Amino acid sequence: MKKIVCLILSVFLTLSLWAGIGGGYSISPVGEKFGDENFGGAAISGYFSPTGLKNIGKIEGDILFSMKSPVFRGVNLTISSPIYQTVDHPFNYVFSNIVLWQPTIGLGMEYRRGNEVRAMVEISPFVFQDAAFMYEILSPYISFDFNGNWGWGITVMKFSASFGRLN
Repeated sequence: MKKIVCLILSVFLTLSLWAGIGGGYSISPVGEKFGDENFGGAAISGYFSPTGLKNIGKIEGDILFSMKSPVFRGVNLTISSPIYQTVDHPFNYVFSNIVLWQPTIGLGMEYRRGNEVRAMVEISPFVFQDAAFMYEILSPYISFDFNGNWGWGITVMKFSASFGRLN
């Protein structure tokens, strides 16, 4: 009997850890320029937040596609965190629901066609979140390789459908 009770408690403890986890997915327009290469296209993204929809930090992966050949452009992996969060912000008139404003900064790595690996820094000044969606508008980033070359890009708008709990 003790083994069954311990097993049930262990299962419930494990499930409670998963209850606070959140994440989401999106498709967004993106543009990038690095050296002589530039492209405009779309990013298919997914993110994981170990803190649920509180979004104290998240890990995001993007697959980038161009509108011209070659279609596959690369992948991004970014770790980001809000630098500030508030519900009382000057953008409340834009939304019908109450949303949380979360200016965010992120660090990441890019892999591009041709085995190019780069580091990146992303600043997202307009990130808003409610219980079902995360909205990111005009998020620029700077990328640089390890030879001193650099480039930039921008995610025009990203509307992520979110899942998880807003604790």
